Amino acid sequence: MSNNKIQISEDNLVSLLKNKDLRGFSILYDNYSAAVYGIVLKIVSSEKVANDVLKNVFLKIWNEIEGYDTSKGSLLTWLLRVGRRLALDQLQTKDLQDIVGNTTGNQLDIHSQGVKRLIENLLPEQQNLIELLYFQGLTLAEVSVKYGISVSTLQDRIRITVLDLRRFMK
Repeated sequence: MSNNKIQISEDNLVSLLKNKDLRGFSILYDNYSAAVYGIVLKIVSSEKVANDVLKNVFLKIWNEIEGYDTSKGSLLTWLLRVGRRLALDQLQTKDLQDIVGNTTGNQLDIHSQGVKRLIENLLPEQQNLIELLYFQGLTLAEVSVKYGISVSTLQDRIRITVLDLRRFMK
């Protein structure tokens, strides 16, 4: 991550990126990587994983810049949203790997079955919990307010959901 921020308007930067100009990518990285890295590191709690996610964020932005919509927020907002989503995806993958453990031939192969299909086996409330926590990235506090329950009750429900997922994988 560089500290060499280059002053450029967001419109000009987006134009460079859409034209696949590598100067635009360099400016994007120099100007925004520290902010994205900070958010990602808070989520994944590992510098190595955070660096991997950071690389994936900037590759995703480079490859999907045509989909950037200025009416939905600033470029930084989009970068942070993508960073958060990829970091949460990384955690989800790790959580599910922890659930699966060392799979044998008789156990469900999570990668071939797919996470979505596995989640479809859950009760609707459990599916909603997974959606809010993992896919939308809400915090435990936010979800507990949404459901009108305490964080400890929510944690109990998450524990039951994880146990159910383990049961479905057998």
